[in-house]
Amino acid sequence: MRAIGRRLSVLVLGAALGVLGREAIADDAACQAVLDAVIKQATIPVHQKILIESAAAPGKPLQSEMIHMGDTLYIQVGGQWISRPYDGQ
Repeated sequence: MRAIGRRLSVLVLGAALGVLGREAIADDAACQAVLDAVIKQATIPVHQKILIESAAAPGKPLQSEMIHMGDTLYIQVGGQWISRPYDGQ
């Protein structure tokens, strides 16, 4: 679950910053800033609201929320909340 949470955080943060459209370079200062932000999110309580729009369903975006506090990840999709163990390490 830890890997899924981090991958989703990287995807959401990357999309928000618009860095997915260019090639990442390991020593790039912008890459380090994004990585530092994702790592910090794994260690503090975070509430994320996610909105995904699809060309397959125009005008009907998928809305979701994620909250992680301590060792628990709460995910809301389609109005239903579920909780999962979360290890931010």
